[in-house]
Amino acid sequence: MIAVMALFYVFRDKPPEECEPVLELLKYNQEQGQLIADKPEANASDYRVWADGLADRSAKVADPSLAVEAVKLASLAGDFASVYAKMPEPPADGAEPPRELFQMQMLDTQIRDQIAELQRRCPTE
Repeated sequence: MIAVMALFYVFRDKPPEECEPVLELLKYNQEQGQLIADKPEANASDYRVWADGLADRSAKVADPSLAVEAVKLASLAGDFASVYAKMPEPPADGAEPPRELFQMQMLDTQIRDQIAELQRRCPTE
């Protein structure tokens, strides 16, 4: 009985095997987000590295339903990086904001929703 209880405590906090690549993807996303946030001025290549890293990690998700969600996140990140690369210089005071700004805001919301879904399906605790 004690051996069974010991095994329970050893394995109870371990995420399901199918979640391991998802958790790695989420960890990478958080680390890259922090690296980008810590830069005085992030550039298009910073976002491309982030998006490509998510794409690489999403390809490692084997569970079909989780893979769909992971690939969707990577695709949204790729779209964000592409739009960021096209972003014009900041407009002059009072000028109309560029449409890319609105596209990036929309993509950011979708990315956050996708991250929340993956976290819901593969919680860390």
